[in-house]
Amino acid sequence: MAAALRTPLLLLLVAALARAAPRFKACKRSLPAAKLNECVRDSLQKAVPELVKGIPQFGLNSIDPLRVDSLEVPKGSNTAVSVEISFKNLDILGLKNAKIKSVDMDVEGYKMKSKIEIDGPIMLQGDYTINGKVLVLPIQGTGRCNITLVNPKGEITELIAKPLTKDGKDFAQVTSLKFVVNEADRVYYDLQNLFNGNKELGENMNLVLNDNWKQILDDMRGPVQTALGAAFRQIADNVVHKVPYTTIFP
Repeated sequence: MAAALRTPLLLLLVAALARAAPRFKACKRSLPAAKLNECVRDSLQKAVPELVKGIPQFGLNSIDPLRVDSLEVPKGSNTAVSVEISFKNLDILGLKNAKIKSVDMDVEGYKMKSKIEIDGPIMLQGDYTINGKVLVLPIQGTGRCNITLVNPKGEITELIAKPLTKDGKDFAQVTSLKFVVNEADRVYYDLQNLFNGNKELGENMNLVLNDNWKQILDDMRGPVQTALGAAFRQIADNVVHKVPYTTIFP
């Protein structure tokens, strides 16, 4: 489960909003590092309400909910939780409550890191398929899921881009985005139609998941992180070829 945007996602959002609405300013690359990081952080925080509404001129629909069409997460090697899980038609709700706590920019290297908190729940709702084991118990099923993280905290630990020239202008191309979920106040799981619809087995497994949510979150970060990372990267991919890098950092 918990399942984010070489130009960093957050840089692209700053650029998109700087062009879409004058009240969102770009950040001059000549600023001292601390001031540049502060500028990017503040611009990103101001960008969140606009992204929730959507920016049609950049092909950006609302990010809340944000649709991820498909996501495959291979089976891990954890002893407590080892599952193969895939999602389809996954909606991620709650990004409107994102708080950008800090940003660490490397303009010339096309790199960025950021710490993010969600002041409220993040919900992953969609179609799932799961197979593997949880706390030595087998788990398998296909159906609808609702995975809710309450007040999660995470980091974009790596956001990398590479230069891209198009129509004589300098753009960038996203090549890597890694997102890490550090903690959450609580996690709720609702996996419907487990064990081919066996109601008793399904209810018992959901009970196990919810009673042991903290340990399971520790072992099942992969799917959540992958889902949120994919969501963030999807946002970036919608604008990455439309905004010159020099517009982001004049």
